[in-house]
Amino acid sequence: MMSTKVNTLQHRLEAEQKQLLEQLRNNFDVANEAQEAKRYVLREHLREVEYALHKFELGTYGLCDVCGQPIEPERLGALPQASLCLSCKTRQAKRNTGGKTSDQFYCYQYHFDPESEENWGLSR
Repeated sequence: MMSTKVNTLQHRLEAEQKQLLEQLRNNFDVANEAQEAKRYVLREHLREVEYALHKFELGTYGLCDVCGQPIEPERLGALPQASLCLSCKTRQAKRNTGGKTSDQFYCYQYHFDPESEENWGLSR
């Protein structure tokens, strides 16, 4: 991967880390199940971002954690915190869904927008 592109991805991850930390620092008005769920999603996303930044430090950013092959540049461009190549991620998804393909399995993450206040019961 070109050095400039890698630097751009690193800067995107650092900015995302800062944004997630700020969101987690914000006090939520009411402690309830929806707020706890939102905090959980934010913490998990922050964990993925920080892991990707750690891979930069190790010099392994852009390499799949499972097979060690380079992660597709298009995948990293869309999801800079990706730690698996598309082939390994597909195998992981099939294991997690009992071998069903995405056409056969309703994938929660694609139908749930964590940024939407409506999904957290916060719409006014």
